[in-house]
Amino acid sequence: MDNFSLDKGTPIYASPEQLKNERYSYKCDVWSAGCLIYFIYRGSHPFMDSKPHNTLTLIKKLTENKEIEIDESFDITIGKIISLTLIYEDQERASWRELWLSRLFADKIQNVRAYVDYLKNITIIANWMAK
Repeated sequence: MDNFSLDKGTPIYASPEQLKNERYSYKCDVWSAGCLIYFIYRGSHPFMDSKPHNTLTLIKKLTENKEIEIDESFDITIGKIISLTLIYEDQERASWRELWLSRLFADKIQNVRAYVDYLKNITIIANWMAK
């Protein structure tokens, strides 16, 4: 696993290792994806504090039991994805491969494949009609 070091990013999407100015891997992107999924689903950020410099403290507090608490209003699949991506220690956080190989995305992948096939068929018909 490659490690990188950079002073860039938006704190509310940054992983704990980024906020601590430590070396980080691609799993910081898994964390950011979890924050983004949470925001899209809930309409708020999971680790928002009125003082930006308290973000790391809030992240640590809310994830100290390894998993962020997901309330019952979340869709079960979305909640599981979020709980696998927002784990404080990056060694314990899911990788992209682990997420994709889990059954969480199985039906979503089928839907994407069906949609891609649909778009291919539409393109073939459109090209045929344009001739």
